[in-house]
Parts: sequence; C-alpha cells; structure tokens
Amino acid sequence: MANPIERIKRYTNKIITTHLPQNENSEYDINSSFKAKAIMKCLDELKLDYIADNRYGIIVANSFNQELKANKNNKAIKEKLKEVDLIVVSHIDMISKFNQADVLNDFKENFEKLNDYEDTISGPLDNTITNATLLALLASRVENLGDDCKDVMAIFSIGEEDISERGFKEKNGMKKFMDKFADNLKDDVKFINLDVTAMEYHDYKNDENIPAFIEYDDNLNSNKIDKSYKYSKLDIFDENSLSDNIMFCEYEDGTSDDLEEITIYEDVFGFTFSLNTYEKIHSLKNRTNVRNIDIYFNQLNKFFNSPEMLTKKYSEELGDVISLGENQKVIRVIKDYVNNDDEYMILV
Repeated sequence: MANPIERIKRYTNKIITTHLPQNENSEYDINSSFKAKAIMKCLDELKLDYIADNRYGIIVANSFNQELKANKNNKAIKEKLKEVDLIVVSHIDMISKFNQADVLNDFKENFEKLNDYEDTISGPLDNTITNATLLALLASRVENLGDDCKDVMAIFSIGEEDISERGFKEKNGMKKFMDKFADNLKDDVKFINLDVTAMEYHDYKNDENIPAFIEYDDNLNSNKIDKSYKYSKLDIFDENSLSDNIMFCEYEDGTSDDLEEITIYEDVFGFTFSLNTYEKIHSLKNRTNVRNIDIYFNQLNKFFNSPEMLTKKYSEELGDVISLGENQKVIRVIKDYVNNDDEYMILV
C-alpha cells in the first residue's frame, strides 16, 4: 500500500482552512464553514453521500434514502443506521488559537514537507490531523479496495471543544446525535472516536515510543485483563490485530472528548483511538512525527477489517485468504485497475 503519509498529506492540503460557520446574517450555518465545505467537496469526489446538519456536523455514508434526505435529515439517518455496524467520529471544530488562516497556512506548508519516518510536524494538530486521516482512509477503501462502505458511517462532528476555547457557540454534535439516535443503533454497533492525545493525559514512562493510544471510559462494558491497572488491554482485542507499541488507557473520569457523549449510554461500545503527540495539545508546539501518523493510519485500516471491530463483510467478500503461518494471514484484493504506486495486500 502506498505510504500513508502521502495519502494524508493529500487530504490535509485539501481541508486545512478555517471553521467559522456563520452566514452573512451571523447565524450559525455549517455550510458557511470553509473547512466543512472542503470536507464535503472531498466526499463529493469520492462519491460518498452525506448530510450536513447544524445539530450534528457532517454525517457520511455510502448512500442515504434520497427521498427522506430531501425532506427530513433525521428520518434518513435513522433508516441508514439499520445497516451500520461501525461509526467513526472525528470532530472538525478547533480552538480559536488554531482557527486562524495564517496559523493554518503555515501548518499546511510544513505538513507538505513531511517525508522521512522521523520527520516531525508541530502546530494545530487537534483535530485536523484525524479529519485528514479519516478522509484518506475512506478514499483508500473506496477508490482502491472497491469497498462500498455500506456498513460504515463517518461523522465529522462539531462542538467538541469547550466554547471558551472555541470562541463561538456551536452545538455539541455527538451529544445531539446520541440524544436523537441512541435508540436506533444496532445492538452490536461499535464506535471509534478519533482524536489526539499527549503526555498531559498520560504518565506512561515510554511515551515517546507509543504511536497511539486506545482510550476508554471505566464504564465500558468489557472485561479488562487487570482492572487495577490504568493501562490494561481490553480483552476484545487479539494481539495480532494491533500494531506494535499501541497502548491502552482507562479514564475514571471520562476521556474529555466526544467518546463521553457516546459511552454515557451503557449498552454502546466505543473507544477513542488517539494519535500520540508531544507537548500540550492546545499549543502550537504540539508535535508528532511521520512514524506515529503512518502507524495510526495503518491501525485504523486494520480496525475496519478486524473481526473484533466490524463487520462480517470483509472476512466474507474481499477475496482469497492465504495462510502465512500460525498467527498471520493475508487478504488479497484483486482489482480491475491499480494506481501505479499501490499494492493491495492487507495484513490482518
């Protein structure tokens, strides 16, 4: 598969712009946000359907019922949720310090220079880096793997940051979404929330060696290997489904992100998959490196294929399964066309 950083650079370049969702009458309108419009343009190019709603953000699926969508967003979303096994969330709002054209332009220029594994990038990572990662992954699956994403929903949510740091009123999109649709979710639906994390949230000594964290609330309905240990691995995960050095972390008082609005519903399974960064998150010194970003992308791709996380679809439909040994296998995907820099073999 092509170097993930090149895919992510492509989408970072497309969507790095301000999120100021007010129309000419100073009324809230998500369709007036340059960032939201840039994301929707990417979705149009991928031929993915979406609903932009001032209450929730941008809800993405392979398709919605167009008749319902034309009249009532909520009814179209409810109908789609009958098919959805996995919901991936990434908030698009930013703190005001990041939400500045000059800051974002500098970040865009510096991000474009990334190449080598140890190259670092600093600046407004929260949360544009995971927005771009999610778009890059959707593009990879739709364009290259022939995935119709029928059983996946993506939510580019709004209102995650505190209003005192964001600087304008915006509804908490995931709170509104869960309040409205919690009763319409399939019993086995799973949520993955995408965000960044840093040492300010962790006391783990080998933090520099950890590319990403799986973070979760203590009310998550799953057994832990050792409930007394903050960094216990959830037993839903098989060792072979995780990349090296990915760490688990339980929060007794919540994860301080969109996951809190999801797992407040006790029967809903979800966790935050956080890119590890260094220095304070809400600082222009906040940094990460290409190594972390690549591993983060590849692990998220594994989650889409993982029998623990999803979906019967890939294990049933993606092609020939070739045994490589006791703990490894490859799904070989055969395509009619192949982009010249890609090979479609996915380790699972």
